[in-house]
Amino acid sequence: MKSKLESLNDTSLSRYLNYVKNALSNVVDIETIEFTEFYEKLTYDLDLERKIFSPIRGGDRYDVEYIFACFSLNNYGNNNFDPNDLMRPDQKGFTVNYMLDERELTRRTYRIKMETYLTRRDFDTSYLWQLKNEDEIDPWSWEHVDTDYLDSDFVDDDFDIH
Repeated sequence: MKSKLESLNDTSLSRYLNYVKNALSNVVDIETIEFTEFYEKLTYDLDLERKIFSPIRGGDRYDVEYIFACFSLNNYGNNNFDPNDLMRPDQKGFTVNYMLDERELTRRTYRIKMETYLTRRDFDTSYLWQLKNEDEIDPWSWEHVDTDYLDSDFVDDDFDIH
């Protein structure tokens, strides 16, 4: 995807950027604002969003990025944007990884056929726990027959840009 502003000729883009600069003059300090704050202003302030994007019949994130990059490349429009001296941004591609750390609750089933002299009534879980605690049985070494993923807890997440 690209910004629709790329298709404007230099004269039309300069006129539009001067319009945007004027519309933003009482709202933000374009020379010191960070992009994230700029993006929030242009997308969450509905009146400002309508004002900025109505001349181009709506805008999206690429248009917000393009406007900000034009301001940055052209000395923040300290004077007016001049079509004869207009610098345009190039679209770049970055590889972005989204890493998610989570704890996953799983139920694993291990099975073994145990030989015993006891009846089913006497051969119960209490007896098995006792055998396990005394290291007489090792369920981890039994055949793994099933895994159920029951739940997970979100621990942390982050982005990594290359």
